[in-house]
This record gives sequence, structure tokens and C-alpha cells, in this order.
Amino acid sequence: MTVFTKVESWIFGANVPGKKPSVLFYLGGLGNYRAVLADVTDNGFRGFELKSHAAVPA
Repeated sequence: MTVFTKVESWIFGANVPGKKPSVLFYLGGLGNYRAVLADVTDNGFRGFELKSHAAVPA
């Protein structure tokens, strides 16, 4: 689900008067990116150091 099809946004060139809307982004690497994310999460967030901090009083 996306709102891209419902908005006139700069990401489609809507800020240029008279310009035909077109896609201005490239998703060709998305599959590899998602595979890396899955690998990292499946292996305990390898390469990340996760910490928790004490709560700050309000």
C-alpha cells in the first residue's frame, strides 16, 4: 500500500510546471538490500551492538 499514486509530489516531478509525472527513484537494489536485512536479523543482528540505557526521569 502506498500514497504515491494519490499525491502530486516532487518525487514524481510535480514541482516542475508542465512536466509529465515520472518516477525519479531506482529500486533495482532493493532485493539485495532486503536480503542483507533478513540475514542480519536472522543472525542476531550480527555487526550491530545493541544496548539499553536507563530511563531518564521526566
